[in-house]
Amino acid sequence: GGSGTEEPASFAPSGSALARAEVLVSDRAVPAELRSLLVRRTAQAIDYQDPGRGRRFLDLVEKVAAGDDPARQWELTRAVAEAWFKLLTYKDEYEVARLHLAVDYDVVARELGIEGPYKVRYHLHPPVLRRLGLRRKLPMGRPYQLAFHALRGMKRLRGTPLDVFGWDRDRRAERALIREYQVLVEEVLRAGIPYDVQVGLAVSAQEIRGYGPIKEATIGRWRREVSEMRARTRAGA
Repeated sequence: GGSGTEEPASFAPSGSALARAEVLVSDRAVPAELRSLLVRRTAQAIDYQDPGRGRRFLDLVEKVAAGDDPARQWELTRAVAEAWFKLLTYKDEYEVARLHLAVDYDVVARELGIEGPYKVRYHLHPPVLRRLGLRRKLPMGRPYQLAFHALRGMKRLRGTPLDVFGWDRDRRAERALIREYQVLVEEVLRAGIPYDVQVGLAVSAQEIRGYGPIKEATIGRWRREVSEMRARTRAGA
């Protein structure tokens, strides 16, 4: 069982992370049918942060799998795995830097038919500049590359008191979402609600996307959708 979606090559997990993920997944009571997906997602979580993030991903997935129905092809477990992974690996400054540095621009240039020397220019809209009133993306080349290398090595600061980017409103919202979703899934497992509603609630977080005001809007819609689904379930009961 793969992820079911095509991902850019830059999202491919490293060999060391895959090896560590294989060990972590082998110690868990998870469906064999989802093993390849879970190994990949665990490895990506390790590359994103560290093995602790991979274990946190597996903790919730294993809990869901324990109560899932094999006759349903583990639909609930798969839904939680994909949404939970997405929330745990939100695209902050450290991750954007890592992903940009993972791109092989020689391959990209060949695919675009570019021969000979070329320059790479990034068009980014950092939250700090957006807060200061910058309304459009700021294009740069070498300065961004230098910043990417520095940021990639600082990813272990994520979520610690030294994570200055973590003070930003967007980052606080993303960490709050992680906690909200975990509480939601654990509530869904206890509530005894219909399976299709469980899956709907689990997968709903996949609709959260974008950056800045766009993401804020999708978070608001998600919260309203979850509230409505819970209300319909209580009414039906």
